[in-house]
Amino acid sequence: MSIWRKFDFFLCHSCFYPLRFSTFKEDEYLGELLVSLTYLAQAERLNVGIIEARNLKALSMHIEADPVVRLTLQLGQTDKVKRKKTSVKRNTLNPKWNEEISFNVPGISLNESCLEIGVYHHDLIAPDEPLGFLRFENTTPIGSANIAQHSEIIHWCEVINGGQRAACWHLLRKAARVVPLSPSSSTRKNSTQTRHSTSVVK
Repeated sequence: MSIWRKFDFFLCHSCFYPLRFSTFKEDEYLGELLVSLTYLAQAERLNVGIIEARNLKALSMHIEADPVVRLTLQLGQTDKVKRKKTSVKRNTLNPKWNEEISFNVPGISLNESCLEIGVYHHDLIAPDEPLGFLRFENTTPIGSANIAQHSEIIHWCEVINGGQRAACWHLLRKAARVVPLSPSSSTRKNSTQTRHSTSVVK
């Protein structure tokens, strides 16, 4: 059972980072997710606000979606991964959650931590179907096709540099790299291949 609570985001600063939409193909548009990030240094706690999504893709002409958001956090250069999720919203392509999810993150690990957020259609029988992803980390975007990732990197850097709370819209992407585990002696030889692989978070 996920740990979440309702949160009032009306006092949050809302922004949308400028993106070069000319490099973002229309058929790749999967909708947008409004996310708030805050790091409380004294408590060593990362608060992630999942506020709302808009213009998610329908499953078909006659079926909308039951969206749920899954969060996966890798702590620094370790193999420790934490996973949480929001509640499910029924039959909507513009869900509103207004939920805040917290992770305990030591300050020493924050700069090298990675947060992946996936929006899924919740299926009671089959595996949940991915609708789009975000990835927050202190890195360089992978290729010009992933120009939307710039907004996630800027937002994350503001958090790790002690910036104030900001609620920002981000473009969802088709896939996010699986959160990599810290390479051990038995897997280091495959680290190059792992860094270049892409997949959705299960």
